[in-house]
Amino acid sequence: MVSWSGRKKALTIIAFIAPTLIGIVMFNIYPILFNVYISFTNRNQYHPNPNCEDTLSGIFEPSCWPMFKESSGVSQPYRLQDPVFQNYADLIGQLFSAPGMIAIGKFVLVFIPLILASQVNKYYDKRITRPVSSFVVWMAALVLAVLIAWLVDAPGAMNTLQATSDFFVVVFRTLLFVVITVPINYIFGLVLALVLNSNYIKGRTFFRAIMVIPWAASTMFIIMSLVWQFFFREQGTVNQILKAFNIESVSFLTNPT
Repeated sequence: MVSWSGRKKALTIIAFIAPTLIGIVMFNIYPILFNVYISFTNRNQYHPNPNCEDTLSGIFEPSCWPMFKESSGVSQPYRLQDPVFQNYADLIGQLFSAPGMIAIGKFVLVFIPLILASQVNKYYDKRITRPVSSFVVWMAALVLAVLIAWLVDAPGAMNTLQATSDFFVVVFRTLLFVVITVPINYIFGLVLALVLNSNYIKGRTFFRAIMVIPWAASTMFIIMSLVWQFFFREQGTVNQILKAFNIESVSFLTNPT
């Protein structure tokens, strides 16, 4: 193949990589583009059906494709928002309220002296002699930060942030959760691994299996339940196959029979 050139070589390469490219487009690129398009519409439980006359809906929505095309139902079809960025404007307005942004600005002011102290110490560390020690710089920055926190009412800013901006509160709690749990899980897991790898422990394989089975079983059951729901929901894979053969869909997950 090294000596090949021209169209034959290009077609051979395409034949080898085509299945992978098709898989990437179907299972990665298409879902991303579809969800991005949906994010600009008013699609929800009250507007679940598409208007297949819309160009983008006809391209992205599987229920508008000829092999899966179905009636739009009695509800109003979903449409692009007016203006088109309305969903994101509402989301940003909920996450970043004006009082919350002001509170964040106050916290930024508190940390500015510490940032400046770090830069000053870096500058002095490059010089042969320091006019002032690193300890003095940090202490001065700390005193200034405490003074600024008192002037801007940092506790009041924290209360305002908790009351008006859920986004920052959730991010802070997430970071706190990570900082606390990751070291604990790592240390605890490492200790157990060392214990179960000790030659003094009898039946190590049995104890290892006991520890792994709950994690593996729970993960498998969750995945299988999601796959089951995906296949048998009202617009799931099974009903899509039935519709391709002009067979009426079945409500598997809501029909007790």
